[in-house]
Amino acid sequence: MSAKISLSNGGFFLVDEEDVRMAMCYRWNHYKGRVRRTLGSGKYKNSKTVYFAREILGVNDYRVVDHIDGNPLNNTRANLRICTIRENGFNRKLYANNTTGYRGVYWHKRIGQFQATIRVSGKAFHLGYYHKPEEAHKAYCLAADKYYGDFAGVKREGVNVTTETP
Repeated sequence: MSAKISLSNGGFFLVDEEDVRMAMCYRWNHYKGRVRRTLGSGKYKNSKTVYFAREILGVNDYRVVDHIDGNPLNNTRANLRICTIRENGFNRKLYANNTTGYRGVYWHKRIGQFQATIRVSGKAFHLGYYHKPEEAHKAYCLAADKYYGDFAGVKREGVNVTTETP
């Protein structure tokens, strides 16, 4: 069961029942997509930012806390997982300048078809050319499952991920 906690700058965020008491002890706000509070005077040298998700999971090192559903206001423990910066990057949202609506799918002007591409360890892999963006998206999803695993973070409506990568 989850509870809604009010944010000081409007809105609310979700927490588990077991974390309500800790959440109510402090004044939390939403800034750049994350729930946080500031310790100290607010001046750069004299303050420290504490993020709610990191605090409830006890993360105080280089590791990252990932919101599985992509919603930074959902801070239930079932929605949080500890990962590396690299793994967290797999689960990012689409860029604002994406014109196809799908990650890893681009219109190739010279060829006149949609191209599917995935990046793994800084290297781009060509997944093929397709007449429809949905077909290219399916190829990307299959490759994302292979290379990114649970951190693929792509919408899979109508995609059968049991097929081999093209």
